[in-house]
Formats: sequence, C-alpha cells, structure tokens
Amino acid sequence: MIVASTMVPARISNPHWKYFAAGEGKVSLISTADLRRYSREAGRPYEAAIDMLIVGQIFATRLNIGYHCETRGCVFDHNANRDDLITLIKSMTIDPHCQNSYTNWRKQMLRWVSSMRCSA
Repeated sequence: MIVASTMVPARISNPHWKYFAAGEGKVSLISTADLRRYSREAGRPYEAAIDMLIVGQIFATRLNIGYHCETRGCVFDHNANRDDLITLIKSMTIDPHCQNSYTNWRKQMLRWVSSMRCSA
C-alpha cells in the first residue's frame, strides 16, 4: 500500500512519524510524504524513488534484511533523518557490505538497482 502521509509501525512506542517504509509478512506500507521534493533535490524521477522504496521494502521484508543506522546511500539505510533519503535517491546503490551479506540474492539486487538508475 502506498500512502501520502508519514507513518510509524504500530509496534513503536512514542512514535516520531517519520518512516518511509514498513512491513510485516506479506504486507508493506510505503510513504510518499516529502518524496517529490527529495526526488527533485536528488535530480531523480519521483517514480524511480517510489520504485526504490517499494522494491527495497520487499527485499527487506521478504528476506528479513535489517536496515543499518548509518547513511551510506544504500537502499538498506534506516534514514532516521528523513532528509538523508536524498543521499539514497541520488546514489540508488546497495553498499558492498550489504551485497556480501545476502549473496544468494546479490545478482537480483544488483540487477534491480541497475534498472532503477537507468530509469532516472
């Protein structure tokens, strides 16, 4: 499901309402709040940013891939500071550490990232 508002997973106490994506099982929720502005600032199409969030969330949820706290420009960045998403939209990468952590899915992930970069 894609929503225009900010969101927070129900399991979080004292929410800050800043998540771009959340999911559990076969259900994922993507927030497009501020995404047009971030896409414009990153110089990428809005649609590519939405695709990146959707596919990143699918990989994260289905493969139980954790997000990392530091901003690396990787689709698995947590982006606690919402403005950090600009870095991710600009780079649209999966950093080497994450690639090596999920070797069974590496080819599919890299193919997806390549297609996202080409759509910009």
